[in-house]
Amino acid sequence: WRRGPGAAGCSHLPAALVTLHALRARRLGRGPAARAAASAEGMEGPRQLASTAWSYARSRVRDPPLLDAISAAAIARSTEFRPRELCKTAWAVAKLALANGPLRDAIAKASIQLLPEFKVQGLAGTVWSFARLGVSDRPLLEAIA
Repeated sequence: WRRGPGAAGCSHLPAALVTLHALRARRLGRGPAARAAASAEGMEGPRQLASTAWSYARSRVRDPPLLDAISAAAIARSTEFRPRELCKTAWAVAKLALANGPLRDAIAKASIQLLPEFKVQGLAGTVWSFARLGVSDRPLLEAIA
């Protein structure tokens, strides 16, 4: 990373840490439940939840207990998410092919509420995520149209 200081130089850091965490957990023989509990501790807000989900999806690491914990927290706090966090979470759900209807519904509902704040790329990413899952959320699509 020779780009220098700033966010651009660290854009792949979360994904790298996820991969490192998964490899370390396998080496130490820790079970999924222990990994989920340990990993979920630092996720205090929507930004951390979305970034963690995105990092796991980007790294193609499936950890069902952790993803269940992220999903439950994201559903409970979906009204606190901003458009970028909603889009990142939707992308992670699609990339990991998570069959979590309540989470998809929460993302769609929160996205509708924040529709005027979405950038075009965020809208496109959210719609792509639902399409990738084979889900047609009619209220979301009608609100976007």
